[in-house]
Amino acid sequence: MGKAYAFKLQFDVLSPILIGTSSRVGSIKEALKVGKYYMIPSSSWKGTLKREALSEALYMPLSQEAKALVEEHLRVSDEKFGVHSGSDCASLPQVKEKNGSVDVSEIRKNLEPELYHLMHQSLSIEEVKRYMCSALKSFACPLDSIFGSIYFTSLANFSSSVFAGKPEIRTKVTIDRETMTAAEGHLYSEEEVWPLDGLTLYVTLIVPERRILYGYTRDPELITALWIKMLMKLSDLGTSIGSGKSKGLGLIKLNADKSQYAAIPESGESYSWKGLSEFLNKTY
Repeated sequence: MGKAYAFKLQFDVLSPILIGTSSRVGSIKEALKVGKYYMIPSSSWKGTLKREALSEALYMPLSQEAKALVEEHLRVSDEKFGVHSGSDCASLPQVKEKNGSVDVSEIRKNLEPELYHLMHQSLSIEEVKRYMCSALKSFACPLDSIFGSIYFTSLANFSSSVFAGKPEIRTKVTIDRETMTAAEGHLYSEEEVWPLDGLTLYVTLIVPERRILYGYTRDPELITALWIKMLMKLSDLGTSIGSGKSKGLGLIKLNADKSQYAAIPESGESYSWKGLSEFLNKTY
């Protein structure tokens, strides 16, 4: 059944945060709010942590196969659909045609359920092979396992963060890229927010059992190791979230001493929180 964990991550905030919306009060761009509280949506957290995990995965002491898969993740041939380039998989289920189109009923007899959604009658055999090959690489990539892809749902689920904050209205000017000077008539104001008590992010992570699918391995140790490396980077160096990163906004740092984790038992019984440092001390 694998393992499941819950994380309560506490972040110290080092600079005001800008999570903009299309909402305006006069000329002021408002920050994202829920009632009287400000909010960082789960999608922002997921994107931020995935960016940091990718940078860590590139330098992890992974196996040669896993390293190649992570590097392949950077060479996306179609950013819209997230299709990994190439169709060089060594082993694929046999694909047959029927009346000029892919024989879906035949291929599903020898296909894992995870790949059923790749079978469309309108696709050619070569397209089906390409998508299946790309999906198998995604299946074995620890980054895709954690954060998901077009083929598989993510093993990690992220909460939104709702917090009380002190707003600051900053007036700025657009820079003309040709003259590199202030563009005339382009003043604008944004609502930047200082959280009053830091930020809290809740995450659940499922680490599945080791599994091999047509020669490609989903390795739970690689998934856990990448997650730990990412958390350690957030604790040591921090990161940035929201808009305005180039202006020094949204700088945050994981406070490992205040953060917690818990192993979730299969039985559904209650679980107890422990210090995150205990989890970070796992080595692979």
